[in-house]
Amino acid sequence: MFTLKRKFKIITIILTIVIVTAVIIVSGGVIYLYTNQYTPEEKALEVFGVSSMSVSAGDKLKLTTYNIGYGIKDSNSDYFEDGGKSSKAQNYETVDSNIQEIAKTIEAQKSNIIFIQDADIASDRSHCLDEVSFLSTHFNRYSNAYADDQICTFAFYPTSSPLGKIRSGSVILTKYKAKAELKTLPNDSKFPDSAWNRKSVLLVDRIPVEDSKKEVVLININLDSYNSDIRLDQYKALCEFMQIEYAKGNYVITGGCFNSELPSVNKNKYPIEENEIFMPSEISTEFLTGGWKYCTDDSYPTMRVANSSLNDDSIKYVVDGFITSPNTIVSDTKTVNTSFANSNHNPVTVEVTLVK
Repeated sequence: MFTLKRKFKIITIILTIVIVTAVIIVSGGVIYLYTNQYTPEEKALEVFGVSSMSVSAGDKLKLTTYNIGYGIKDSNSDYFEDGGKSSKAQNYETVDSNIQEIAKTIEAQKSNIIFIQDADIASDRSHCLDEVSFLSTHFNRYSNAYADDQICTFAFYPTSSPLGKIRSGSVILTKYKAKAELKTLPNDSKFPDSAWNRKSVLLVDRIPVEDSKKEVVLININLDSYNSDIRLDQYKALCEFMQIEYAKGNYVITGGCFNSELPSVNKNKYPIEENEIFMPSEISTEFLTGGWKYCTDDSYPTMRVANSSLNDDSIKYVVDGFITSPNTIVSDTKTVNTSFANSNHNPVTVEVTLVK
């Protein structure tokens, strides 16, 4: 028979083993996340698909940019990072339906260059639907280049419903012959957030201009969502890169989600209000002078804060658009009003002529 003292000793040993095992598992997980966190590196990217079209000075290009919100931020959804509760789509069918409708919306614009942001490849939040493959297959007459900006083996945040596995990034689809590369930007999130936070990068396509040494430099951007200081540093780095490329004689077209209001936005129509959820930055013209063009259409907002499903009180801004170099002519910029049916962003389309 076990004495009370012996029973207590056995229970103590068992509890110690359980606690030590738990500590080892948790510590191992933390060490793994820390040592394997994604850090973007500048590199050439593979371009998939075959595009035969070429570009000449004087040509008019039509571009569309669309932040697709991982395929999970439709009008019925909220998202925890925006102040909501959800970290995942309700089911696979919801994501599949959203991505199919997003593809139809893009297709209707009849653009020959498409910028996509926040596209999941293998993420638990979007039930592992490969959105990049879907869009690449749907637009099979376009070549495509992809750049990762968020990779995590398993994100334990939020604790109530962990994000789990994440892989996400940006895509450029184009009908023109192009080379692609990834350029890095300043990112400064601290561990453990850095293990799963998005690291903004520049996805760059270079299209040679016929009968010249010039290139059309396409830059797909998605600046930091929640840290305004880092967002400004990223914008400064973006401007520096654009000016370097323009100084070479290249045509530069940057598009995407700036998470900022560009100078062309009517600030009275979309005032930036103090809140604890999301506040866009207000970009001035001081970093780009001498004829750079800011292309936005504030007829409709381009994003809603997904702190709840879409309603009359939803916070809305114009944070998506384009910036083009002085050697271009912009003839039309249009925000496509989707009523945020399948993403918390609206797409923006622009027509740009390359000056001879």
